[in-house]
Amino acid sequence: FEDYVPKRYTLKNVKFPAIFKYSMTSSGIGSEICYNMDDLKRKIKTKRKYIIQEFIVSNKEYAGNMFVKNGEIIHSIYSVLFAFLVSMV
Repeated sequence: FEDYVPKRYTLKNVKFPAIFKYSMTSSGIGSEICYNMDDLKRKIKTKRKYIIQEFIVSNKEYAGNMFVKNGEIIHSIYSVLFAFLVSMV
């Protein structure tokens, strides 16, 4: 399972490329691939909470959605999405 969960980095141990994303968002809004420390420093000027994660190259996206009430998971749905890259000629 750990092969499918991106490692979390700090500014001291980040390896590039890395994914920068806000901790509270959906649909990847505000997420960006950072290829070096300059890219990352440009993004972290925000006051919002963020995380830095390992960039995993794959055509699969794993997603989970949960409905939580009073700290208990009432319902959950998990899915694996396959992305196909299409080249326009």
